Amino acid sequence: MTFKDLSKKLKASVQTLPNLINVLADAFNEIEGGSSGDINYSTEEHVIGKWIDGTTDLYEKTVTFNNVSIENSINLGVSSVSMIFLEDGLFYSETTYTTVPYVHGVAALNEGGYFQIGDNPVTWNFRFGENAPTTISGFIRFRYTKINS
Repeated sequence: MTFKDLSKKLKASVQTLPNLINVLADAFNEIEGGSSGDINYSTEEHVIGKWIDGTTDLYEKTVTFNNVSIENSINLGVSSVSMIFLEDGLFYSETTYTTVPYVHGVAALNEGGYFQIGDNPVTWNFRFGENAPTTISGFIRFRYTKINS
């Protein structure tokens, strides 16, 4: 699948977020040579394997959001997290698609995202720069370990 083909599929699927997630999962798998069952964009917490130590459970979850402001804090619906990292995701508005994690030039120093794990519930906080749309929708998929798991 070319990026041009992916772009066409994305534009055709924006009507609903589940359709968008399915198109992305299929595209990532095709690019990586896998099948559509290899990536599980589940909104439910689930164990996907073990951390590097071979004993600690590694969890994954996908969180979706619709029409939120460009400076926001999203409750991830997980707690007792000891380590967390962003796997992938997508922000979109009527005119813009931005993959997550995203990288912009030096002019965008006020943009970024980070996890807040010191408090329960765990949140993902982000801010877009001055030229961003006023609201965005999308999803993030993240992986994490839990305290004493």
